[in-house]
Amino acid sequence: MVKPDRLITDAQIQGILKDCKSYGGKDGSYELPDHSKLPTCVLPSNDDAGKPTGEVHIAQVPFGIAKQVQMQSGRVLTLELQTFVNGKIINSIFAWS
Repeated sequence: MVKPDRLITDAQIQGILKDCKSYGGKDGSYELPDHSKLPTCVLPSNDDAGKPTGEVHIAQVPFGIAKQVQMQSGRVLTLELQTFVNGKIINSIFAWS
């Protein structure tokens, strides 16, 4: 179980979206299947050695992540939010390629 103090808060998400570049990210957007768009901050992710491993799209959604792409052992893992209602995730997809 994840402790609540380890989860990103709405205030932290707002801060990241407001000042994305200072977090090392770039402004972006994420389109949901219903064609609505969420503003995002696209942050790079790195392994412990600093090697790039993917990116995380932070948005004002539950848990803060609209999309995450990670490279592991030559494969790409993609997690994408599909639907949400304020306060809970309704549907997301998880795929290896």
